[in-house]
Amino acid sequence: MTRKHLGQYRLTRLQVVNWGTFDGYKDFPIDERGVILTGPSGSGKSSLMDAHSVVLLPTYDQSFNASADMTAKGAKRAARSMADYVRGAWSVNDDEHQQSKVQYLRGDSATWSAVAATYDNGAGNVTTAVAVKWFPGSGTDGASLKSWYQIHSGAFDLLDLQEWATAGFDTRGWRARHSGVESFDTQAAYQDALRRRVAEARAAAAEGQEPALAPLVAEAIGVSATDPRVAALVDELDGF
Repeated sequence: MTRKHLGQYRLTRLQVVNWGTFDGYKDFPIDERGVILTGPSGSGKSSLMDAHSVVLLPTYDQSFNASADMTAKGAKRAARSMADYVRGAWSVNDDEHQQSKVQYLRGDSATWSAVAATYDNGAGNVTTAVAVKWFPGSGTDGASLKSWYQIHSGAFDLLDLQEWATAGFDTRGWRARHSGVESFDTQAAYQDALRRRVAEARAAAAEGQEPALAPLVAEAIGVSATDPRVAALVDELDGF
């Protein structure tokens, strides 16, 4: 990561488990220079963007993209919901009574979904934010959906949650075995903790920038590191 972006968190990895029509585990490395999602309608482009919004934004700021893949199959409903993503809704059609019926990939029993976004600030701080959603039974509406959030220092593989899911979504047991992981039952507490972590890492990176560069600048122009011209030049260099 360049000096210009030192201390600025950037997405470096996105993982999903059972997210919409992405059945099972998928892992997407993200180049710090950027990434382009391409593909035909229904290939999952907007699904990945929606997945990222789940770990990054509070619910009231989440606006899932229109279901182009469902609409293309003649669906009457075009708005995605969290429950649709967890169940893997892929089509809406009329049954024999002309009633809309949603087709699910994972609609018969208990199931779970998870999204993990890993961020790197280029100054030695890596954070992985995780959002977990699950249906403990056969429910398909949002009222039956359970939520859980985590913040990991460093990288984390969503595959490590498979044991938790297999054990019947034993959140208490998982927490006991991973006491060093920040774990939250509410989105508000998770969002507050994530904001604090980002702010602290950004401040630490900012404090470390000038001392590292100022002596080099001072030596190059033959003045003391406390000379006002040094600070001005450091600020100018940080703009590149």
